Amino acid sequence: MLNPASLTLGCLESTTLGPDEKDFISFHQPAGVTLFARNLIDKEKLGPLKLLQELQACVKKNGSPFIVAMDQEGGLVARMKHPVLDIGKAFDLCGGGFGTKALNTIEAIAYEQGRALLGLGVNVNFAPVLDVTFPREQFYNCFVNSRSFGQTKESVILRAGAYLKGLKRASVSSCLKHFPGIGRISGDSHFVPVSGNLSKEFLWQENLEPFRSLHHASPMIMAGHLIFPDISPLEVTRSSFWLREVLRNEFDFEGLILCDDLTMKAVPQEEGAWKNFVIETVLAGCDLLLICYGLEKWQMACDVLELETKKSPTFKRYAEASSDRLQKFRQKL
Repeated sequence: MLNPASLTLGCLESTTLGPDEKDFISFHQPAGVTLFARNLIDKEKLGPLKLLQELQACVKKNGSPFIVAMDQEGGLVARMKHPVLDIGKAFDLCGGGFGTKALNTIEAIAYEQGRALLGLGVNVNFAPVLDVTFPREQFYNCFVNSRSFGQTKESVILRAGAYLKGLKRASVSSCLKHFPGIGRISGDSHFVPVSGNLSKEFLWQENLEPFRSLHHASPMIMAGHLIFPDISPLEVTRSSFWLREVLRNEFDFEGLILCDDLTMKAVPQEEGAWKNFVIETVLAGCDLLLICYGLEKWQMACDVLELETKKSPTFKRYAEASSDRLQKFRQKL
């Protein structure tokens, strides 16, 4: 039986599970949570997180394991600061090299990072970043900058590919981001709506190549809240062209498509518009919706998904397909 809340990945507000959060998670049985710095008592310490023991206790008997995700890229985006976990800026790993020695080292680093994440209780790392960035002297033009594995598609494919091998060996699931590539765009969707004036030819030859080459190596791809007006008038996260025609049909991607955080400012936050956006992401092809701030928004997402499932047979059909993909993924955690 379909549980619409299982299409959501929410967040927690502190280092312990509050009573409202415990009741909400126990009742709704969402897909899981994303951890942030606010959830960590000691960002330098390795070992199981008590918070996650409390979380897993909310899983119903015979239920699938919760997804416990973290953005632990290293460098600019690293929730944990222990040196095994904070591996540094992806752009600078092994001096930016992509020879055999550098790639073997990157794989080994990712493996050690993955084992440490697993020791915490984290089973999904929202990494690597597949966005192709500018050369270092032009980093000011792009908010991704050193989070990228390189300034050419070839270096990103090789270096991120090595990182993916290491995480997989460590039994931690990866997530490719930010589809279809935001590395040469200056706006930051955390704070403002973002539009990229890149041609279709450039996007297909450059931005999309890392995703085309590496999607088979990861169970997840995260779509970004940006618009390429020459391709589609809608944000990628609510564009069936990008998600169904390109990712599913052209790339033949069979894994999970994640919608980036729905509390970002690139997404309209007025209640009615926000609810419509949530519905449209599922219709467009997103399987898992990220809500990274606030129990109220998480509850709102669950409510609107439940209501739309009852109202629309089409929506229900898409939600059921997403739920099936999610259950298959979670059963392997």
